Amino acid sequence: MRLLFAVAILLTVTRTRAQNDTLRKEPAPDFKNAGEQEDYWAKELFENSYAKENFSRYTGKIVIVNDNTFGYGDNIIKVHSTSDELKTIFKLGIINSAIFGGGENVKKPSIDSMTIAERTIYGLIRSDTLAISDVEELKFLNTSSQVKRFRFLLWRPGFANPTLYFFELTNDKANKKTGLVNFIRGSQLTLIKMRSILI
Repeated sequence: MRLLFAVAILLTVTRTRAQNDTLRKEPAPDFKNAGEQEDYWAKELFENSYAKENFSRYTGKIVIVNDNTFGYGDNIIKVHSTSDELKTIFKLGIINSAIFGGGENVKKPSIDSMTIAERTIYGLIRSDTLAISDVEELKFLNTSSQVKRFRFLLWRPGFANPTLYFFELTNDKANKKTGLVNFIRGSQLTLIKMRSILI
């Protein structure tokens, strides 16, 4: 089962890259830095493969361990290099560990009984402790006062490189005067998509 999950992750990465290559109508331009490339990917995603969804907030008790660490049941997300305003997203459970496969806990006796290969695979797919960094609003992609789009880096145990994600929050009651924290409080996650493992 765990091996199948690892294979599913690899297939998702491969399929996402293939879809993005198919959707690209013209060759990607030369980029001066990683930020330019990520902006290009974001624009490409929202223009060519956007599909609005509705994600539920975490309904259990959220434990705020400290300013950067948020607990969702037995799972933890550590948030770094992100403003206090944007950490509201995690405090309210709008983005939580269940979105990344959290909730599947392997207790110590089960880990002890695993083969070395199974432990290696588990180390790569476990989601009980994740780190998210550099949450950033992509203001150039915000289409109205009721929609805000963002990016962040997700760091998984066992991986040396982060995965780039894009997401969207929608607040149907927001207007031009709505501040960021109030926007987040009244919002719903309407898209979250992995783009690429950054190398």
